[in-house]
Amino acid sequence: MDTNDRLKRLLKERGWTEYRLSKNSGLAETTIGNIFRRNTVPSIPTLEIICKSFGITLAQFFAEGDTGLREDRNKYYTKLPVYTGGNVYFNGAKPCDKEVNYREDTEHEIYIKLVERNGQVLLDTNLYEFLPEFETGMVSTELLGEAFEPEERFENPDGSEIVFDRDYFGDPRGVNPLAGPFAKKDSVEKSLT
Repeated sequence: MDTNDRLKRLLKERGWTEYRLSKNSGLAETTIGNIFRRNTVPSIPTLEIICKSFGITLAQFFAEGDTGLREDRNKYYTKLPVYTGGNVYFNGAKPCDKEVNYREDTEHEIYIKLVERNGQVLLDTNLYEFLPEFETGMVSTELLGEAFEPEERFENPDGSEIVFDRDYFGDPRGVNPLAGPFAKKDSVEKSLT
């Protein structure tokens, strides 16, 4: 939207002159003149004053010509497609109804703590004692598909495909990666910092 064009249309619709707008808004004639003759874009506070003199709100000013206000927005309130899979659930956590290829462990109590040892931050957990190995796929652009709103593929900033073939530490993930951020169970012994 061109702010100045919108202001000119509002003046014309009301049959006002720049002088009348200046008097109704209390703004200096030079301020109004600069907006219309020099195409100076008014600041938000100045625009608010002008809108008030026109008897409209800033929202109404900017809504004019906004097709977004008229589009069907129900698509944002319907259930979105969600894919989940390859997850492991402990401590009473449950998968969603549509999850595929998951494991649920109801026997073991898992703990996870951050600890500091010799100036390094480490993960202290028993997770990897009970984390099952099972067939999971590599997460990639192909698996992720398109993002809902922009309807574009998930990709790296340079446009190349995303492949999560490295873990938190940069170690390569295998064909069937472990659930979670690490490629190997012994990665938990590495410093997180």
